[in-house]
Amino acid sequence: MRYLACVESITVTEFRRNPEAYVLRAAAGEKIGITRWGKPAAMLTPPSPEDAVCDRFVLSGELVPATAPWRVLLDAPEDFEAHD
Repeated sequence: MRYLACVESITVTEFRRNPEAYVLRAAAGEKIGITRWGKPAAMLTPPSPEDAVCDRFVLSGELVPATAPWRVLLDAPEDFEAHD
């Protein structure tokens, strides 16, 4: 649970009681860790600026989201390693 030390941590049960409140807080910039059975399960975060740019291009039709894993799209060999 080390990565949750810097953010508020809630349980899945707490999230289910009032999901809208937590989503609004994330939209406002907060990061909220969600635990299940005491272990980190998910992180609710605000969208990144990169996400907003991609969404805008998808909505305008200038970008079409991938429908298959990149290895299939590129016909890359299984042992190929991408470097970002």
